Amino acid sequence: MSTLQPLSQDQLATFRKDFQDKEGEINKYISVYLSALAVVTGWIIGPTSKSAITLLVGNNAYNLVFWFAIVFINIVFSTFLAYKGLIIHDIMQFVTYNSPLGDGLLAWESWRRSTQSSTVRVRTMYTITIAAIPSVVAVILMVVLFWFLVQSPQQLITWAKSADGSGNYDLSQVTHARILGWCFWLLLLALHAVPLRMFIESAGPTQQRWQEILALRPDIPRFEKLCPHPFAPSVLQAMATEHTPATQRESIPEGAAPLPPMPTPLPAEPEPPNAATHTSPETTPER
Repeated sequence: MSTLQPLSQDQLATFRKDFQDKEGEINKYISVYLSALAVVTGWIIGPTSKSAITLLVGNNAYNLVFWFAIVFINIVFSTFLAYKGLIIHDIMQFVTYNSPLGDGLLAWESWRRSTQSSTVRVRTMYTITIAAIPSVVAVILMVVLFWFLVQSPQQLITWAKSADGSGNYDLSQVTHARILGWCFWLLLLALHAVPLRMFIESAGPTQQRWQEILALRPDIPRFEKLCPHPFAPSVLQAMATEHTPATQRESIPEGAAPLPPMPTPLPAEPEPPNAATHTSPETTPER
């Protein structure tokens, strides 16, 4: 059985670049989703929009297919968001587990999960808010579509005629569209289990795995209480050398303890007033 070697600096840089790319993709797609949501909302409630009944059951109730397409896109976005989040956890957990001793990234992963982190108390609220947006959209659309589907075809036609004043509605086509709508509704209800399973994986086992990985790395500081930073001796030597004058740096033998910093000279005491003309009795010439 071969021995696993720690990741090299080039390998660490590759994983960190992948991590940054995935975070950029998440931020970009969240922006696109919110922009699309604003456009659809403006189209529904805009001054030139049609009534809600016409938007839903118009065109012999085949307009329902459009709303099922929006629900499907919402599921795809939720799945993408949850999966990209799991990939980010996957990358950083592998890097944390296989990084060499003393790597600064290990301390960062421990810091952001400790009580010292500025975002640890609001990070859960932020995650819930981002995940709640597509969840709320899905619940609203699925409930509204369900309410229309449970109505009889005759009732749907009556509402549609009262909304747009048109009599061009075929009972057989509305019945067919209603049956098709039920098939889509049940299919999309089942598909919601995919992003839901991913969110549960991210909130439960993934967070527990983080605690296991950090427990297996005793070289990672826990930051439970702030204390003087435990710099390695080589780092202290380099820091002392950096702030030591060049004339003293040459006389420090290799491996020796660094010289203490030069004391700051005290300011000169001010001379008494009229010091130039004052003479003591001892120095006064005899007459």
